[in-house]
Amino acid sequence: MSVPFPQQRDQIRQIAAMVLRRDPADWPQSWDIILDHARQTAWQNILTCLTQRGYALHQIERWDSCAEFLRDLTLFWVLTIAAAFTQVSESLLRRLDRRQELDTTRITINGQPVAPAEPVIRMGQ
Repeated sequence: MSVPFPQQRDQIRQIAAMVLRRDPADWPQSWDIILDHARQTAWQNILTCLTQRGYALHQIERWDSCAEFLRDLTLFWVLTIAAAFTQVSESLLRRLDRRQELDTTRITINGQPVAPAEPVIRMGQ
């Protein structure tokens, strides 16, 4: 499945390079692999959580805050991986890790709240 907002890729690379105190022009090719993996993981985080809440793919793709959450979660995953090689602020990682917010954030499309398209069936309730 393709990750939406491909135009974000370069922006995320530049932000990550700044945080890691690297020249974005000197971004190693191996980091592009990490960036692509992080984008895929972030998108999967969003899809998994919101589909479990009953939202359909077409709603998620049109969600007003989708690009913002995707950017932050992609940066979270890139910098989490980078932390194995260089120092990354834990407070920054905590701010970018928005996975828990996905459980409760209000979903809006064009500023209007949207109800889940599918009924949610909870086991054991």
